[in-house]
Amino acid sequence: MFRNYPRLLTCLLLLLFPIMGLSEEIIYYSLPEAPVNEYVSDHFQQRSPYREILLLNGEWNILSPGSETVLGSAKLPAAFRGSAGLQFERKFEINKSAGRRYRLHLGWMSGNLQVALNDSVIHRDYYFCEPVNLDLPGQLLDNGVNRLRLTLRQPDLRFNDTPPFTPINLPRLDTGFLEGVFIETLPPLFIEEVSASTTVSPDSSAKIQARIRLNRALLQQEEYRLHVLVLENDQIVNENIFNSNGQPTLELPPLSLEHITPWSPANPASHQLVVRVDSAGVVLDEQRIMLSFRTMEMRNGFFYLNGKKTFLNGVNYVYQNREGSQLWDFAQVRQDLADIKQRGFNAVRVILHGLPAPFYRLCDELGLLCFQDTPISFTELSRVNSSRTLQRWKRQVGVITAYQGNYSSLAGIGLGFYPNPSSPAQQQLLAGLLKAVQPLPLLSYTTALIADPALNKWVDWQLLDIVERNDIDAQFARVYQIMKGEPWLPSGYSKALSYRIDSTRVTYDLVQIQNFFTRLINNRLPGETAGHFIPTYNDYLLNYPSVQNGSYGNFYLNSTGLVDLQRAPRKLPDQTMSELAFSGATQFGFVYENKAAASFIYILIGFLNLFLFLLSYKRYRVFRQNLHYSIKKPHGFFVNLQERIVIPSKQSIFMMFVLAINGAIIVSSITFFYRNNLVFDYLLSLFFYDPALKELAVKLIWNQSLSILVFTLMIIAVFYLMASAIKFFSFFGQSRVFFSQALAASIWSASPFVLLLPLGIFMYSILLIMKSYWILTAVLLYFHVWTYFRWVNATRVLTDRLYSRMFIVMTILIILGVAGLSYLSLTYFNAGEHLQYVYQLHLLKS
Repeated sequence: MFRNYPRLLTCLLLLLFPIMGLSEEIIYYSLPEAPVNEYVSDHFQQRSPYREILLLNGEWNILSPGSETVLGSAKLPAAFRGSAGLQFERKFEINKSAGRRYRLHLGWMSGNLQVALNDSVIHRDYYFCEPVNLDLPGQLLDNGVNRLRLTLRQPDLRFNDTPPFTPINLPRLDTGFLEGVFIETLPPLFIEEVSASTTVSPDSSAKIQARIRLNRALLQQEEYRLHVLVLENDQIVNENIFNSNGQPTLELPPLSLEHITPWSPANPASHQLVVRVDSAGVVLDEQRIMLSFRTMEMRNGFFYLNGKKTFLNGVNYVYQNREGSQLWDFAQVRQDLADIKQRGFNAVRVILHGLPAPFYRLCDELGLLCFQDTPISFTELSRVNSSRTLQRWKRQVGVITAYQGNYSSLAGIGLGFYPNPSSPAQQQLLAGLLKAVQPLPLLSYTTALIADPALNKWVDWQLLDIVERNDIDAQFARVYQIMKGEPWLPSGYSKALSYRIDSTRVTYDLVQIQNFFTRLINNRLPGETAGHFIPTYNDYLLNYPSVQNGSYGNFYLNSTGLVDLQRAPRKLPDQTMSELAFSGATQFGFVYENKAAASFIYILIGFLNLFLFLLSYKRYRVFRQNLHYSIKKPHGFFVNLQERIVIPSKQSIFMMFVLAINGAIIVSSITFFYRNNLVFDYLLSLFFYDPALKELAVKLIWNQSLSILVFTLMIIAVFYLMASAIKFFSFFGQSRVFFSQALAASIWSASPFVLLLPLGIFMYSILLIMKSYWILTAVLLYFHVWTYFRWVNATRVLTDRLYSRMFIVMTILIILGVAGLSYLSLTYFNAGEHLQYVYQLHLLKS
């Protein structure tokens, strides 16, 4: 009966790869229509009070992709997750009027977008957290009922160049129309654009340089006037009337203000520029924009707001609503920012991407300086060497810098999301981007995990995440020494390099961050800093699951906020880390790992595996003889296999299971040991770049018993792969090789691994105790190389080939295979840049 074992195991292995279902779940979020319409109307009226809008929020039909079949209905605005796209359709009615134009506002949105009006495609593009406004072609609009179709699908975040693949702390990214949808009716004569720049003098006088662009030139005989007002806290402080000059674009003479109140967090004065077009006293159109009245500069490594040295007491802000979606909830954001202000912070750093314009207006009103990241990463070198990518980057920067003249709170822009300063190619890309977007009207910075003054050649300062938090004093001293006086600010946004304090104690992020924040605020860290962005305001969901989040039971939830995702305040302990270390386990303190409990399953299964092996070794003389013979005289052993001196199948299968289980224990011990390591988390994201795949991987790592089972089956699959290779080479030889022979040869070529059975039992315990793992690495490498030589010998014996020839051929084939995979990884996955970054992160613990 044992002759059928190889076939039976082959069938079992094939069952590990079931056919995936064709359908995919889409997670969909939407907001009630009434509050969304109220928000859209209020903010539109603040900007353009004399224009009409047609609200399109609420129910839309969902069509089957590529067909006219209506699958159901859903509400917009909405956010969704899932690689499948959605097609929305809605009919709207317009009474066309001569000279009027119609503009579609899709609001703040993300995804690959296609817009069709009355079955004609009018727009295609990819957007990432950007406002989208489109003019509807008049020739396609019908007088009466029209049909609008919006097709949106999620981009491939690994291969799309905005944002590129960045596996560390990337917040969950939704696809969707995230703010609100409406159509704006434009009068025959309207103000197309109003832009303004301001200069503020130390004596509180100011000048405004404004530029007004109309949709058409004004004729000299037309009695149109431009009425321009400047408001401070809703009070008129300047008023002028300008006659038309027959041009569509008007550069107004400088507007002088003798005294203004500069904006500051302590006194967030509001300023507006109001431009009206009227005829014979009748207002035809009006546009209102906010004005920025403040100065922000960096001198000698410190920030000066309106000429006064200002310490940035900052907090990191990841916008997600209570459901973990990016669907825009204005009331929630107002509550968040008000709470941040009440907690004593005067600055927010918005993580990764921009937010709708009302966010910056709220920062103005509440008195919070805003530092805005952009989703630009230079790791994906193969995807960024194109003019299209540079144009997208410029567009991302342009969206933020366009707000600079309108919102006083907007003080800095982040260029580069965790670049590697040791990479010349990435430095070159940063320099090229800055050349393309100059002059920048904002202070510029990069976010970084690795301190290096080289980045300050192009930006004003660095926002540096301190990821080794077990000894903050030593890390600060180290960073000060590295930066050599270049300006930088500390941050605690990223997860720690390792939670570990010693081999048995694990620290929550919150405790380390609280200790970090307390020591800096109380001036108990070496050196002087211009500010910080250490705490993160709210918990948030990750785009890539983190293996480090197993302690919380949710691999996607990053529980590092001052409040949780539901905005419930989190009470952090007041004790220092040293006090908490001896106070026992607390909710937000330390988790004491029971070393015996974590090691128990490995020791139990390892001892059971060793016991069964020794029992068979002691009881069955033939098995013992075969084992000795295969190790001491492998050539003769494989000759016997070639001459059909059959090794009993049950011995080979038993040996395969013994070796596979021991190998699985070793692999599971290593992955479980590094489950709290940032570098290991990064590496997992490189191999499992799809979030769903990585989720399976991290669940497997935290489930010790399941990981042993899966790794056992994977090692068995490797034995079958090695046997298949021998069978393949046999087709080019003169001797016929049965698959059972090839499988037996593959299994017994690895027989020296039985010497490592004791290592598997105590592998996890050894990792906990040892501080250097070079000896373990060398031992494992030696046994793998030894097995490879033995397997080559088995292959050449069974196929009647010369050893030297077979060794050269197989080694060349392996090298070519590795080279091909390496080329693919370097070309399409930028593995070189990522691995170099992993190496730099590893050095942080040195």
